Amino acid sequence: MSLHGPEATGAATLTSSRLRIAGVHLRNTSGLDREGIARAQQLAGIAAGDTARQDMAEQALADLLADPAQLSMLDGISLCHGRAGLFQTLWHAAHDARTPALTASLPHLAALLTQHSQPPAAAGTGLLEGQAGLALALLTAASNTPPASGWDRCLLIA
Repeated sequence: MSLHGPEATGAATLTSSRLRIAGVHLRNTSGLDREGIARAQQLAGIAAGDTARQDMAEQALADLLADPAQLSMLDGISLCHGRAGLFQTLWHAAHDARTPALTASLPHLAALLTQHSQPPAAAGTGLLEGQAGLALALLTAASNTPPASGWDRCLLIA
């Protein structure tokens, strides 16, 4: 693969149904797959000073938030593929965004998270799929500040 030409400068496109980078399609399977990829693209754009890549990623996240079908694919409340993970990912993306569109979506996402904040008994107490992860995301939603402990750095979204 060449590091010159469209592959290096903007062949990445992210639509409401798929991510395409340099001719490779990645399907959205569920949960954080697509929003995690979009957040990674946003962070790459920020790091590289590539505002086109950052804008593309932020638009993809905004498109996801505007699509009830995509939101309905979330798998419960967990950090791993659920509402807590979507909220935490989007909270960071919104605070790094070049436009206010993602920030404007945070109250709706926080409401979605709190409306469905009763984990099933089988969820356990773990970080990725249990009550601990949900509680930490709820804390971010309530305080609207980055986690003081930096706990979410392990998710590579912060």
